[in-house]
Amino acid sequence: MRGRHAPGRGRRWLPWVAGGCLLMVGLAVLACALVIGALAGLAIHFANFHEAQSTLTRTLDVTGTPRIVVDGQAGDVTVVAGPAGKVTVEATRRARAESADIASHAAQNIAVDIQQSGATVTVRARGGGDTGAGRSSAVDLTITAPARSNLDLHADTGDVSVSDVAGMLNITVGAGNVRLTGATLAGASSVDVGTGDVMLGGQLAPGAALHVSVDSGDVDVTLPLAAAVSLDAATAQGEVRVPSWPVPVARDGAGASARGQTAVNPNSMLIIRVDTGNIGVSAG
Repeated sequence: MRGRHAPGRGRRWLPWVAGGCLLMVGLAVLACALVIGALAGLAIHFANFHEAQSTLTRTLDVTGTPRIVVDGQAGDVTVVAGPAGKVTVEATRRARAESADIASHAAQNIAVDIQQSGATVTVRARGGGDTGAGRSSAVDLTITAPARSNLDLHADTGDVSVSDVAGMLNITVGAGNVRLTGATLAGASSVDVGTGDVMLGGQLAPGAALHVSVDSGDVDVTLPLAAAVSLDAATAQGEVRVPSWPVPVARDGAGASARGQTAVNPNSMLIIRVDTGNIGVSAG
């Protein structure tokens, strides 16, 4: 009859569609299996890696107020106060590789250069970081210096800690935290951090000017209640708190600032600049 079709003729494409869908599902399952297998293989590969370390220690005689210069690539830098007249450098070289022998050899061969010129001690530990294929290395430096020392510390990646040292401090960190405990900052001191937090506990010597700059991270400063400081703190995105002194805080869009004095006659200066992060200045 005109206008009528044989039953099922319009559905002949269904098997093709069903077959195509099954093929796509199969390919997706195969791809997932390959990815899971590759990830499992990498996990097993890296789980079998070994770590090793080698320690290098050197003690130098110094006179007067020494200047300690550190240039580190990957690893933590710790400076603690010790006896006058001596600077001790302990370098812990760490390496990670696919076998214990390779890791041990790599750790022992990380270059650490310790030089002295008069009262200046320079430590360079540029070997470190991710060397590819799961291998990595780092150098942790622990320096014992006289309580009165000037510090110039640089670390590409790693935390920097200074305890109970008085002097001019200049610290630069690419990625890592900075912690100062019991420090007395003198002269033109600075802390410059790319990504990380700054925790400063100590005091500013009369005439000192401390400049703290952070791209991304929080700054927390604790000073004596009797500190006589001229404060200039600002963050582009974040909050500013100054709970211990009558320093006015102003909001500015997403950021805030605080400018004022902690005493009638300030004898030191604290400048803080943060791009993204909070600022706190309090007594403790």
